[in-house]
Amino acid sequence: ATEEHLAKMEESLKLQEQELEQGSTGVDADVAFHEALFEAAGNKVLQGFSEIMKEFFIGLRQMRLASRERGLSSLAEHEAIYDAISKGDVDRAREEMRKHLHHYMTMEDIQGTDISRRKPTEFATISR
Repeated sequence: ATEEHLAKMEESLKLQEQELEQGSTGVDADVAFHEALFEAAGNKVLQGFSEIMKEFFIGLRQMRLASRERGLSSLAEHEAIYDAISKGDVDRAREEMRKHLHHYMTMEDIQGTDISRRKPTEFATISR
């Protein structure tokens, strides 16, 4: 990730924290963080696919971030991902991203749906 990518991620983290402090869900900042991740991955296919993925995950984001507790949990996960990327720790970044996606896939709101049966690795690839 370049300094520009890291700056975008850091800005989205600050925005998410502000949105949560103001009583918002933080969905806009959540989307911005993931867009910055897609860009930083340097995977052109993933970048092109980001709009489709954004639409796919928007409903899950709204469910997951519906409570302040979940919003704060998401922010902490984003911070862990950012920390690993900023330190150049690819393996840790990959693991933190898998954990983050796993939380989406195990939410009570989606249990029993087709999406809950998919593995987090089917949704994200962080290239080395």
